[in-house]
Amino acid sequence: MPTPRCPRPSRLATIAVSAVLAAAALLHGPSAGAQPAAERQVPSQPGRSDLPSTYVVSEEQGVLPEGIEVTPAGRIYVTSSGTGDVHVGSVGSATMRTFARGSEVGRSSALGVHADARGRVFVASPSGVDVYSSDGELLARRGHCR
Repeated sequence: MPTPRCPRPSRLATIAVSAVLAAAALLHGPSAGAQPAAERQVPSQPGRSDLPSTYVVSEEQGVLPEGIEVTPAGRIYVTSSGTGDVHVGSVGSATMRTFARGSEVGRSSALGVHADARGRVFVASPSGVDVYSSDGELLARRGHCR
């Protein structure tokens, strides 16, 4: 019986993995892998005992956390691929609340999220991008079929 061949990753997946590895290398600096392990010095970073060890995105049925964004101010946004909702919370709080309901705009899945320096929240879905103000008001929709 022949050995089954594993599917080859798509070019896009390969590029994405390469980008993640390049970013990790930048974060750790060029000398991290150049020195033997015994010579590397890892700066000690004390744990933050004031932060929750677990975050509850939602207790609603069907919420499947997908995309996440943490702003410099400590605000957390999490999208749901199962409901299209966007949840918001703070790094200092274990619970989150619904920021924007996908059902209100016909979005059944939300895959990614980004908050810009102006506080706008961009939500990517299979059909387009929705833009919200920092208080959850829908500002614009792009790429959606009518």
